[in-house]
Amino acid sequence: MHLRTVSWLLLLSLNVAFGEQKQSGIDWQPWSDSVFAQAQKEGRFVLLNLGAVWCHWCHVMDDVTYQDPKVVELISLALCSRLGR
Repeated sequence: MHLRTVSWLLLLSLNVAFGEQKQSGIDWQPWSDSVFAQAQKEGRFVLLNLGAVWCHWCHVMDDVTYQDPKVVELISLALCSRLGR
């Protein structure tokens, strides 16, 4: 995977909203050890999203970024998990 792709995945992982989520095509999984076990088995990255309901930019990520088909396609390369509230 290219450094640019990894950088985007890291950037996106720092900005996520929790609560009511729009349908984006991203298969969000709840935080668990099994996510990491599956990622290791499949040789994939884990996109771990940390955020809070009061975070403005987290909501922007859900409302704008995670609705972009190009972003959804890129994120589908990783196993996606959410943590926090």
